[in-house]
Amino acid sequence: MSLIDKIRKARETTVEANGKKFTIRRPTEAEQAVFYKNPKFTPLDMVRQCVVGWDLQEIDVIPGGDPILLAFTHELWVEYVNDNSELWKPLSEAIKESVRTHNEKVERAEKK
Repeated sequence: MSLIDKIRKARETTVEANGKKFTIRRPTEAEQAVFYKNPKFTPLDMVRQCVVGWDLQEIDVIPGGDPILLAFTHELWVEYVNDNSELWKPLSEAIKESVRTHNEKVERAEKK
């Protein structure tokens, strides 16, 4: 695993939404600046960008699919989540919570 991969992995958390597990990656400070300063940026945009893994099977994604673990790709994720609005709120809240938790850790470390 490269150092870049390790840095990214350190920002990841697994969360549950709608009975399924998703891997979210806390956005970097630069990404947050873009997200929060762009009035057209929506929670769905954040979900599209910050979910980086899942435990979905093909049958979860398409009716009549096989019960086999489905490899995650960003393109497939965007196509899937665009049509599953019940995931938007819980996943966007989990991403925002990961940012809050990280910021609290940084603040506590700075006070020491």
